Amino acid sequence: MVREVFYFCYRQSCSPHPVRDMSVFPLFLRVNYLSFICTPACFFYIFTTLIPHKQNMPTTQAPLPTIGETNHLPLAEFTQVISLLFEPTALLTQRICDSRPFESYDKLLDCADELIKELSPLEQLEVINAHPRIGENTAKLSALSRIEQGAKSDDEEDAVFAKWAELNKKYEDTYGFRFVVFVNGRSKDSLFPIIEERIAHGNKCQELRTGLSEMVDIARDRAKKLLAAASV
Repeated sequence: MVREVFYFCYRQSCSPHPVRDMSVFPLFLRVNYLSFICTPACFFYIFTTLIPHKQNMPTTQAPLPTIGETNHLPLAEFTQVISLLFEPTALLTQRICDSRPFESYDKLLDCADELIKELSPLEQLEVINAHPRIGENTAKLSALSRIEQGAKSDDEEDAVFAKWAELNKKYEDTYGFRFVVFVNGRSKDSLFPIIEERIAHGNKCQELRTGLSEMVDIARDRAKKLLAAASV
């Protein structure tokens, strides 16, 4: 019963349309909701167990349509799908749209990979700069980027974000475009050696290829997770 009450409190607090008429719920929920929602135990359970679990789940706000549906979407809706995978980039979206139909999302992403390689250097810069920076202000991140990068934890020092701002600037001053890496669940501070190594080698062409390849890896991971979530 305790778990049911906790989950009910959590749903009520997170729902954009919480239920106001308590008479529709069983008596034990009506009674215990009022007593539990203000207790320290309830808040401890919500903020240490339920909310972290929710943050690790793939977003369900914009699930991927089936590939058959995607093949027939008008450009505006197709743009939303590609923006989920690659972040908003009109140039790449139009090229992928013109290459439809696809047998699967794997085939779509294989095609995107080849199309990116065929872009001019200036066009490639437009695509890579559509991706958010590591350590970016969360207000500037897409929903999926916020999940991938993770929210700032209570014990995460501001120094980590300050160092990312410093390294991002150094990287962009060196190459003229944004650093992109497939985070893949790693902590922000664990990525410092990667960006430092990539700054050090100084090969702009190689770095652009690497960054674009990482973008495709991110898109593949997003597609896999969104399709898995939609099938549950």
